[in-house]
Amino acid sequence: MKLFYRNAIVLSTLNIAVVLVLAGVVFESIKNDKVENILSEKQFEIDFKATDVRNVIRSDTEQVKLLSIMPEIQGIVKFTDYSSSGNFQFDQGFWSGLLEEKFTEIIQNNPKIHQIQIFDLGGNELIHIISDSDEIHIEEHEKLRHSIDKDTYQKVVKLQNNEVVISSISLNQLDDKIEIPNRPIQEIITPIFLSNGEQLGFLKITYDMTSFLHEISQSASGKMLIINNEGYFLDHPDKSKIFGDILGTEINYFVEQPELKENLKEMDNKFHYDEQENEYRIWEKIFYDKNNTSKFWVLLSVTTEEELFLSVEQLRSDVQIVMIPFLAITIVVTIIISRHMSKPIEVLTEKILKIKKGESGDLINIKGNNEISQLGNAFNKMTKSLSQSQHTLKEYEQAMKNSLADAKKFYNQIDQSTAISKFDINGDLTYVNEKFCKMTKYTKEDLIGQNQKILRSGYHDERFYREMWKTILSGKVWTGNLKNKAKDGSYFWEKKIIIPDENSENEIIGFLAIQIDIQDLMEKSSKDWA
Repeated sequence: MKLFYRNAIVLSTLNIAVVLVLAGVVFESIKNDKVENILSEKQFEIDFKATDVRNVIRSDTEQVKLLSIMPEIQGIVKFTDYSSSGNFQFDQGFWSGLLEEKFTEIIQNNPKIHQIQIFDLGGNELIHIISDSDEIHIEEHEKLRHSIDKDTYQKVVKLQNNEVVISSISLNQLDDKIEIPNRPIQEIITPIFLSNGEQLGFLKITYDMTSFLHEISQSASGKMLIINNEGYFLDHPDKSKIFGDILGTEINYFVEQPELKENLKEMDNKFHYDEQENEYRIWEKIFYDKNNTSKFWVLLSVTTEEELFLSVEQLRSDVQIVMIPFLAITIVVTIIISRHMSKPIEVLTEKILKIKKGESGDLINIKGNNEISQLGNAFNKMTKSLSQSQHTLKEYEQAMKNSLADAKKFYNQIDQSTAISKFDINGDLTYVNEKFCKMTKYTKEDLIGQNQKILRSGYHDERFYREMWKTILSGKVWTGNLKNKAKDGSYFWEKKIIIPDENSENEIIGFLAIQIDIQDLMEKSSKDWA
């Protein structure tokens, strides 16, 4: 009888030891998988947001370049210069009206635009348009008092055509005081050039970055921080810490984390665990000005161990509660349990293999209060987490589709309000819109396949056309005024912008032409000169 009890005690002890070891192994495995999964999601989030930031900067930069070649902008700068020389009387109101109408349409399609300013070659303000709360205001000429600051002016005067100067994100000022509530802004400046290479002045677009920073800083867990290359916060959950250099708080992340400052000198991204503060940090540099690599932002994800292990600790408590009655069970019960464990293990293994193959990871239903059920719950949590990640990716894809839809809408608006045509490298027309037909009095059937020469009025000589073709065949944008002849024999003046179209191998395959009716403007100019 004593032997029986001794054997029972030994077997029970061995059973308990095995169970405890297995439980510890399972728990550590779940813990490690959970940590790895969360950190992988954080890395994906950082990479995606960094790419999104670069795309926004690239999009804003290209928009500023495109606006600098608008005839309305070039016209107001040119005629202001003529007026100042006393050659003729410049109608400021007429050109301001044209700009207000054009910029109203542009700002409606890009509500991020807060201010549009045009400066002469000396850096003095000519036009100042402000968009705020869906209202557009043009400063009166007598109230224009801004100029390009000295440091920025020294940079922009060195710019060539199609180059820009991009500022970091700062706070907007009104009457030399910081605007309340604070409005984070970014400024992009580009020179205004005519097609003949003559520089007229400068265009500055100020973007409201409030919504942009809010979107970037959103995160399902932990903190998403944005700092500049000097260590000052551009965005932080605690708004009292942002823009310490501008608001005078002098709160600086490099003071808290000096090793980050040193790491930034040697690398562009890093995963780091701080043992002192028990924090996981993932960061990546974002260079917003490709011509100046000393200027950058840092996108930083900070997750504490407490946040990371919150669900794991809950699992630990659940396991401990389940283990108390389970450890009192005899070897006989262990044998019975092992038989019941086989089926759940098979189900779990099957689901794991499906996920490994990339198939759908459906939730599993494992009843009971044991290690396998906890493993099943952990598997379900992992499956839900993966599903949420896929859902987030779909949301981002939908956001990209919405952006493309907005771009298409913007293109359609331009197509409906501006005469547009396309022609191949031989000059044969391949596309015209209704506005173009209305201007030339030809039908689409009359024009498609015909050479552009049918519109020539004889006013310009062959040298004029050779220079035009030389410019666009070299891949440059050509801008100029043309006097053409309509189908009914009447003559009309147009402002023409020709943009080369290249394929993936940078070969010119055709051209896009934007025509603006300037007949009334030319007639008015002729009268002014007379």
